[in-house]
Formats: sequence, C-alpha cells, structure tokens
Amino acid sequence: MEANCNETLPIFPTTGGRADAGYVFHRQTFTNLDRGKMADGVNLPSQKIKMWYPEYMAALTENFPHLNNAPIHEAVLELRGDIVWTWDKTKLTEALKLRLPDYPLQRLLQKFEGEVMFKVDPKGSSSPGVPSHPVLEFNGIRVDSADKLHIAQFRRDAFAFSRLRPYANFTQLIGEASRVWTIYEELMKPTQIHRVGMRFINQIPLKSPEFEILLRNPPRPPEALGDAPFVAFTHQDSFAVNGKYTVKVVCTIQPKVLLVDIDVATMGSFRSSTRDAFVLCDEMRALKNKVFFSVLSDEAIEEFKCL
Repeated sequence: MEANCNETLPIFPTTGGRADAGYVFHRQTFTNLDRGKMADGVNLPSQKIKMWYPEYMAALTENFPHLNNAPIHEAVLELRGDIVWTWDKTKLTEALKLRLPDYPLQRLLQKFEGEVMFKVDPKGSSSPGVPSHPVLEFNGIRVDSADKLHIAQFRRDAFAFSRLRPYANFTQLIGEASRVWTIYEELMKPTQIHRVGMRFINQIPLKSPEFEILLRNPPRPPEALGDAPFVAFTHQDSFAVNGKYTVKVVCTIQPKVLLVDIDVATMGSFRSSTRDAFVLCDEMRALKNKVFFSVLSDEAIEEFKCL
C-alpha cells in the first residue's frame, strides 16, 4: 500500500541510531496465525504477537485507551477494484476540479512500464536480453486538500486516501475518505472491490538512544556481543489472521525516530461490493489497535495520552 509521507521513510535502513557500535541487527519472523494454528516458517527468536481465533474475536470489541496525542504520521485507506478506465489527463483533471474544489492541489501519477525480450534456441540456451523502450503511462491523479492534511489518489486500479499529522480521529478519517470515495465511484464506476487495506505509520520521537524502553518486548543483542548498542534495528512480522486478513508489522529506528508501521489488508480471495467495503474498516482498525498496544510499552503509551 502506498503512503504519502513528505519525508522519505525507508523500511529497511542500514544505518541509523547510534554510531558507536559496530554491527547492524536485523530479525524477521513470518508466522501464519489462522484459527490458532501456527504454520511452519522462519522463526528467529522473538516475542510474537499471538492472535489466536478467540483473541481475534475479542479484539474486535476491546476498548483501547484514547490517545490525545497519537503518534500517527500518516493513516491510509486503499480500495482496489475492477474498473473500466476511460479517462485521459485533461478530462480527469477538469472533473476533479469541479467535484473537489477543496482539493485544489493536483499532481499527475505515472506508471513506468518496460520489458526485456530473450531469445531461446532449441538447445535451451538464451541470448542476452534486449530491453524495450520504457514507457511512462498516465496512471491517475493525486489531489491534496488546501490545508495539506488530506491526500486522495484516483488511480487506474485503486483509490487511496491519506490523513497526515496531526491525526484527528478514526471517525474523521473514514468520514472524509467515504465522501471522496463517492466521487471516485461516480467517475470510475468500480464494479467490485477485491482488496481493502489500511496502513498506519507511527513515528515515536526518540528522546534518548535507548529506543528499547519504548517497546513492550525489546530486542536483545546476541549473547556473544554482550551489551553492544544497536547501530540499526528492523523487525518485521507478517500474519494471516482468521483466514480473513493479513497483518504486517514493521518496527525500525531512524534518526531520532522509532517507526512502527502497521498494515492490515484483506486476503487474496476477498471480493466485495463497493457498498460493503467500508464495513470492514472497523474490524481492521481493531486489529491495528491490538497490534499497536501490544508492541509499545506502557511508558511509551502514557506519553501519547497527554495533550
């Protein structure tokens, strides 16, 4: 899912944090959690967020603390569907100016396409590939609100809506996304939705180099390295929850920031009418909250309750 942060947010940094250590630490865990069954996979030592089926159901009704100063840098809703694309740049630009006057800033979206052709003889050997001339294809239009807090993308294959910091609340996010989505529906006429995704990119300021105090289950250096400080840290988990959603969680440190990136999306076989797609957002938000409050320490969360 695309995000629209003004600054670059690399997911897998190779430098960052303190410069007085001599190694980079990286761990990944890929786990399938479907009705309480953990699939075999790459399981390096780490504390995993274990969401079995009963806990999944409980998460949907669980009450979470309200954060007056939520660290959400960007919240994204994306709907991918089947549409018949009939727009060119000029027509779509004018249509959006007419229907979204409160989103006056426009930017063209382009898709890069190219291919490499190989020749294979009867003996099975191939000749070097010959690249074709790359093509930049019009892929839609991005519009920004006048206050630069909201971004909408009207793409060939998807609608994406972002709320940037300061994040208001979930009701405001979905309300405005729904309003702009009706215009996408009117113009693009999607017949079916085959993916709904929500992504929340959290940036937690690092007040000291010891980022570990912000995490409920902080990482530990390998025993052989003793107390060597982290030069960089990235941890990624991917889950299949209840056979319905995929949940991806990335924690990484960047200069003066701990990034917690939570992406919840419907699984591959999902199909829905456009009307039903927004119904899933409450469930996806509940899963996001469950992960967020499971990852961060109580000390970190207390900071966000204050204005």
